[in-house]
Amino acid sequence: MLLLSGVALGNSGEIVNKDSISTETLTTLEVKIFPRNNGVIAVNFRKQPKETVEVKIFTFDGDRVYREKVSYNEIISKRYDLSKLPDGNYYVEVSTDFYLVRQLVEKLN
Repeated sequence: MLLLSGVALGNSGEIVNKDSISTETLTTLEVKIFPRNNGVIAVNFRKQPKETVEVKIFTFDGDRVYREKVSYNEIISKRYDLSKLPDGNYYVEVSTDFYLVRQLVEKLN
């Protein structure tokens, strides 16, 4: 079972502008992160043309367990299987050069 916490979901979520360290209403990077069955999480996002988005998954302690750069298409729907990882808290980060969305995911078997 996966549980999510945080506020970085959907069009009303918040993202951090990396340059000004301020929080803005989501406008250029639309991200949705939600659990699926059997330890799989879904990450959906819409990006700007020619923009590269990086998806990273970290343990709660900050150790990176996954990294991927996505530059194709403008609407992306990806699935990440955490079922083989130990139970615990993980962060999913979706970022560009200017924005970062971070979501806490709790993985429980």
